[in-house]
Amino acid sequence: MKFANSRISSIQIGRGGSAKKQMEEASGAQIIFPPQQQSRNVVQVKGKSRAAVCKGCLRLRLAIDSALQSRLLDYNFFLSFPLANPLSVQKFIAFRHAVTSDTAFSASGLDPSSFMTPEHLHLTIAMLKLYSDEARYRAQMLLKKLQPQILELLAGPLQVHLQGLEIMNDDPSSIDVLYLQVHEVGPGNRLEQLCEKLVQEFASNGLLSPQDIRPVKLHATVINTRYAMRKAEAGAQRQQFDGRLLLQKLSSLDLGVVTLPAVHLSQRGSFDKETGYYSSLAVMQLN
Repeated sequence: MKFANSRISSIQIGRGGSAKKQMEEASGAQIIFPPQQQSRNVVQVKGKSRAAVCKGCLRLRLAIDSALQSRLLDYNFFLSFPLANPLSVQKFIAFRHAVTSDTAFSASGLDPSSFMTPEHLHLTIAMLKLYSDEARYRAQMLLKKLQPQILELLAGPLQVHLQGLEIMNDDPSSIDVLYLQVHEVGPGNRLEQLCEKLVQEFASNGLLSPQDIRPVKLHATVINTRYAMRKAEAGAQRQQFDGRLLLQKLSSLDLGVVTLPAVHLSQRGSFDKETGYYSSLAVMQLN
């Protein structure tokens, strides 16, 4: 049967092969995983009877479902609205320069590498775990199928105003994430309806984990200390920064009005060489 990928296999096999052994004992089948360095993503299930093979396949499918809901398996795709346009990028770069060049902020503990890359500015709609060719194909086809309904819902350009800095936690002296508030421009709540529609459809099609089905809180991240942690040495601890002075001076940051061009099925950690934005598995144009 088709197999998702090596990151899921490590969870399915378990420490010392314990999980694999349990599946084999419960089903009476032999389950053979491909070597991690092998690109072929097929798991073999062998047994002395058809019933044993069927039980082995069922156990394997249940193990995949369990792995996808595990915190040990990170998200590898997400639905997003790109925000980078010439004006928003220019204003963001000016904001970053204002912070990094002002000695008044030097004692805050803010690492310059914690700033979002300007071309990566985005709004996240939902985080996804698409670890099989089948899941990725279904996600692509779903976006394509939904486009006529979404365009009918919007009935015109969708714009947001990115203004006003906020923090994720309640302590401005110890900040992990700093973000811009998102205000829909124009009457109605089309943006909220669009996000709800996408979450509902991806959930009902089995592409969104149950624990990730929740109301969408759109925000445009501008600083995230996790970015600095990724660039640090292995094992480095995440460091917060004191943002009280920054919020005092720059809390009204305004990146302007942005027309949302599309919904992207974006791949985490992979970037388009031409645009600088996240690599896209699929794109639903909104205009």
